[in-house]
Amino acid sequence: MKEVISFLRIIRIKNLILIAVSQYLFRYYILETPNYIYEYNLGFSLIMIITLLIAASGYIINDVIDIDSDNINKKGDIIINKYISSQAAMIWYFILNAIAVICILYFFYLFKNYLLTIIFILSILLLFYYSKKYQYNFITGNLIVASLTSLSFINIFLFDTQINMSTQHI
Repeated sequence: MKEVISFLRIIRIKNLILIAVSQYLFRYYILETPNYIYEYNLGFSLIMIITLLIAASGYIINDVIDIDSDNINKKGDIIINKYISSQAAMIWYFILNAIAVICILYFFYLFKNYLLTIIFILSILLLFYYSKKYQYNFITGNLIVASLTSLSFINIFLFDTQINMSTQHI
């Protein structure tokens, strides 16, 4: 049970729930997308799953790469190498990213949306490079995080625009 709780802490389950709820509210209350369009429901679900998988893997890689500074700054709140080994965390990082890539490819197969496919793949790479290189660069690091955060909503808007254009041509 301790391993499950540690895993939920390392992927920041509270943040993931907040992302999911925010995306849902954005879809229904800002974009006011009708619920009866099946393609949209499927596409929106895939976007949400992909976003959550990428965010969870980003939290993991950040914790793995940050082990040394977390040992200094978060003495009592460390998960890596205390409850979950860094090797196990890296395995979870690759598993979550592999599932995300499979979902991205399925999304592309269904909707042929090159832009969102590229955005998702670049988000995975950007989170890795952010954790490895840019998180301590104040301006660049904050710009990357802000961009990725805004993309969780921009992606829904881009997909909504695609679906609205395709349903108008029917």
